[in-house]
Amino acid sequence: RVALQAFVEGGTSVLDEGSLSFAGGRCAPNPFTHGTSLALTLPDDTDVSVAVYDVAGRLVRTLVSGTLSRGTHEIAWDGRDRTGAPVSTGVYFYRVRAGDVERTRTAVLLR
Repeated sequence: RVALQAFVEGGTSVLDEGSLSFAGGRCAPNPFTHGTSLALTLPDDTDVSVAVYDVAGRLVRTLVSGTLSRGTHEIAWDGRDRTGAPVSTGVYFYRVRAGDVERTRTAVLLR
């Protein structure tokens, strides 16, 4: 079982989505101006990918790609693309893959 926990103002709620459980279900803060993050809790060493996409489906940046050890990992995005350039204000999608489980959520960047 993999748990993805996002810290949200006023506490968290748990949404059970099969073998991937989201607490709060979002990155925080969201919307954000300078950066946002989420916590990924793994019960075992797991192959993980976390990537950010724009509304056209283009890859903006890969935040994690590889095996992460058991435990909690904070994954941050600073609102920059893979070249380090700031991205524009808008809606972005972050996709989390942990093993054979995949979930996609939105993040809103305000500049």
